[in-house]
Amino acid sequence: MRDSRSLIGETDLVRFWAKTTYEAEKCPRPYHPLTCHLIDVASAALAMWKDVLPNTRKRRLAKPFTLEHDLDTAGVLIAFPAGLHDLGKCSPRFELRGKHTPETVPT
Repeated sequence: MRDSRSLIGETDLVRFWAKTTYEAEKCPRPYHPLTCHLIDVASAALAMWKDVLPNTRKRRLAKPFTLEHDLDTAGVLIAFPAGLHDLGKCSPRFELRGKHTPETVPT
């Protein structure tokens, strides 16, 4: 039920999907909400920034933003658009994708 004080209800946050499969035996929860997917990707990008990239590469990527001396902020700035990479899935055209395809074709 929608709270009259909020703009979006709890179910609105999981209405849009990012990943799904028809292989229920392999994946008991075949639906992955878009909001969760975007957060997962941003978190993975930030973790890679912190734990994988060497500082020389970080400084090179941060330089166009004049953040080569603030690598923590640069990492967040780069992780944010990485998390938004699938925002286009938040559309009726994508939501209807797969509605009329055979169950053997994952979307």
